[in-house]
Amino acid sequence: MEQRLSLVTLGVWDEIQDRLVRADNVRSAMMFVARGEVPLGIVYTTDALADKGVRIVATFPSKSHTLIAYPVISEKVRSESWWSNGETLRLLVGEYLKFLFAHVRMRIDPDGA
Repeated sequence: MEQRLSLVTLGVWDEIQDRLVRADNVRSAMMFVARGEVPLGIVYTTDALADKGVRIVATFPSKSHTLIAYPVISEKVRSESWWSNGETLRLLVGEYLKFLFAHVRMRIDPDGA
């Protein structure tokens, strides 16, 4: 998990590992935070941006974890001439626009308030 790798890289894993509350999935983690059941949560920025019940207070340095890749299309899609397939092109452009809007929102409102 990227979270553990980041905490190890930052040198705090041994200090806090016994105090962590683990969730089954990101939605559960977000609900714990939104309800005030835990003071902080570690989730992907994109998930935090999608929930108005939480705000981003800090982010891990990019060098503290490996690159997080999000697959946006099935591996079954042929890679040749993907740009000529309207449906695939719309999907890719839509996903890229979501990324851009999230990036701009983080620049404008880094606290997520």
